[in-house]
Amino acid sequence: MKSKYSSQFWIYALGVGLVIITTGVGELIKLAAIVDPTNMDIIYVLCVTISAVYLGIWVSLMVTLLSVLAFDFLFLPPLYTFAVANSQEAINLLILLVVCFIISLLSNQIILRK
Repeated sequence: MKSKYSSQFWIYALGVGLVIITTGVGELIKLAAIVDPTNMDIIYVLCVTISAVYLGIWVSLMVTLLSVLAFDFLFLPPLYTFAVANSQEAINLLILLVVCFIISLLSNQIILRK
């Protein structure tokens, strides 16, 4: 008999996996020098949107937090720290957090109305 908690674990693990895959794609784009690494935040918005639609609100909020942390750690200078070099990057992180949070909430409301 499957436990409710085991299925929830796999949904959250899928959310973490989605962030890892998105980060890997972002790293490949960064290595190919296609776009400026500080503009890579939009791929995390896509990641949060997918998780909000298919995995639920709580997973999506977790993905939002992990996405902001991954973006700060891997794409904003100074790299591999959670420090923010200037106020513009801090504003960028705050906007990413707010937009992803709003997407999570709005997607949840749309799904609940179906």
